[in-house]
Amino acid sequence: MDTTPIKKRALRPQEAAEALSTSLRTLARRRATGVGPGWFKQGKNVYYSVAELDAWLRRGKVMTKLSFDFWSHLTSAAPSLLVVVFVIFEAQVLDR
Repeated sequence: MDTTPIKKRALRPQEAAEALSTSLRTLARRRATGVGPGWFKQGKNVYYSVAELDAWLRRGKVMTKLSFDFWSHLTSAAPSLLVVVFVIFEAQVLDR
């Protein structure tokens, strides 16, 4: 059982941004687009689990500007194409 005090297991966005060495705005953008670490709400307050931040850093998911521009263009210019790409990708993953 984890004996860390509860307040130390969850960080407010400002604390999480500092721990990740990023800006609060970048963290908020990642939260809004779903590419950042997992988060949860308690009432109207947003929190980040320290364990989730560690796991997210270990996964090392990086979205390069090139991949971000590609997906941004794809989702805005051709939403139906995105659905087709997703269905094909999902079919390949499920076949494994």
